[in-house]
Parts: sequence; C-alpha cells; structure tokens
Amino acid sequence: LTLGADSQTASEATDHVQESDIVSCFRTVAAEFPNKPALICGEIRLCYSELDRRSDSATSRLVEAGVNPGDYVGIALPPGIEQVIAILAVLKSGAAYVPMPVVAANNHDAQYARM
Repeated sequence: LTLGADSQTASEATDHVQESDIVSCFRTVAAEFPNKPALICGEIRLCYSELDRRSDSATSRLVEAGVNPGDYVGIALPPGIEQVIAILAVLKSGAAYVPMPVVAANNHDAQYARM
C-alpha cells in the first residue's frame, strides 16, 4: 500500500493549509489534485476524487448506522485500500477510530468495520 504516489505534490499542496485536522487537509489536497493517485495497492490505484467519493459513501453508512461525532468506531481490517477508506470515513463522521486486530473482531464489530 502506497499513500500518495506523488508525495512531493501532496506535500506542496498542504504547505499553505491552515486547517489543523486531517479531514480538512485531505479535502484540500483532493480538491487541488482530484485525478492524482492517492492510494496504490498492488495493481489497484485510487485517485483522490475516488477516495473522497468512496469515503463519503462509507461515512453516510456509518451515520445511518448511528455513529455520532465523538463516538469510537472499531476498525478490524487488514492493511489496504478498504482500511484507509474506513479510517477516513470514521474521521469524516466526527468519530474516532480504534484499530482492532482482524482476528479479534466478531460479527457485530465487523459490521461497523467493513465499508
């Protein structure tokens, strides 16, 4: 898994960002570089606009499931694109994510972790 194939471009984009939270920084970079690669995992590439769209969709599902700002959401996913989408979705919802070992997740926990 590679984050931001062009890390220099992403770094330049955030040099002038005044926001202090990761979601605001992500949105700034995604708006400035929508077609640049954000994630690369093997043969799979996700550009910033696709990562933004997929994480927004997952955020909506979390909110519909009752996740509120300030809540804690367990994420039990192996490293990869789906894990990054899940983490970003939780942060966009205003909640905090709690990394959990994949083997420790039971069916109830997994319904919130799988986007």
